[in-house]
Amino acid sequence: MVEASGLDVLTSAGLRQVRRLRELEPVLYDTSCLGHLDSELPVYEIYRDCCDDGAKDLLRKYGLRYDVTVIPPLLLGEEYVKTLGHRHLPVGEAGSHPEVFEVLEGEAVFFLQKQRGAEVDDVSLLFAREGDKVLIPPGRGHVLINASSRRLVLGHLISRSSVEAHDPYVERRGAAFYVLTGGRLVRNPNYSSVSEVRVLRAETSPLLESGLGLVQAFLRDPSQLALLNEPSLFADWSALQSAVKGVVLSCGGGSDLGSTTYYLPNGMIPIGSSQSALLEYATQFLLSRNLLIFLNVFLAAYAALMFSTLISMVIYS
Repeated sequence: MVEASGLDVLTSAGLRQVRRLRELEPVLYDTSCLGHLDSELPVYEIYRDCCDDGAKDLLRKYGLRYDVTVIPPLLLGEEYVKTLGHRHLPVGEAGSHPEVFEVLEGEAVFFLQKQRGAEVDDVSLLFAREGDKVLIPPGRGHVLINASSRRLVLGHLISRSSVEAHDPYVERRGAAFYVLTGGRLVRNPNYSSVSEVRVLRAETSPLLESGLGLVQAFLRDPSQLALLNEPSLFADWSALQSAVKGVVLSCGGGSDLGSTTYYLPNGMIPIGSSQSALLEYATQFLLSRNLLIFLNVFLAAYAALMFSTLISMVIYS
């Protein structure tokens, strides 16, 4: 699914993992897409330990790893292509491991939700462009979404001790909201405690030096990113979060919220929603079983026509 040109770093990966459509079935908004898309369709890829041997050894010494996630432009029914979603399991009183991302290609949508016991009490939708860096605080589960017409490539630094848990997303059929075409956010009815969502633009954290990639920033000052292994070294995560400005979409309080739909402000509608319906359909069609069915029917019809023509020529000759 990925060409090496322009992403030579992937050739150094220690492990490649491919997520296929069938694996995302438990978290999809529109499962009807499974009827016309191949269940083995690669939806995204994750490359582990993506850097040269020198950087890899130093990262390993500090207990860190640099991964790359590649997400093609796809529509899964009405929903933009996304990752399965996960949170990092807690490590003592300091909470779970944070994670830092950089957008290498394309435009990314990060869906973050803060877990408090069995409930979710804080939800954010964060838009990031190529070159942006996004710091995911401890305690935030996250889903990565490609709502654009381009391939999305994300690099991310994470602690080697971090343990991912997908169960909270699988059990509730996805995150608290689904990001759909037309700038729509549809609330997942399996979450009873969420009544609002913040929509934000990414701003690079002061912790991350601008102008450098994550690996280059780490190599220049390894101690700078030590908090990825020790969340307690950076205590005031709430101050960092509140510094990012955006808008709040709210339907008010109450537990009986039903399936609520929000509409993103015009300036924050994903770029992919501007594609024509014809282009969206063509993209899906070319990646689906329908193409094979169409070709088989076309060839069969063509063969029948040629056979009929030959019979006619024999009869009237």
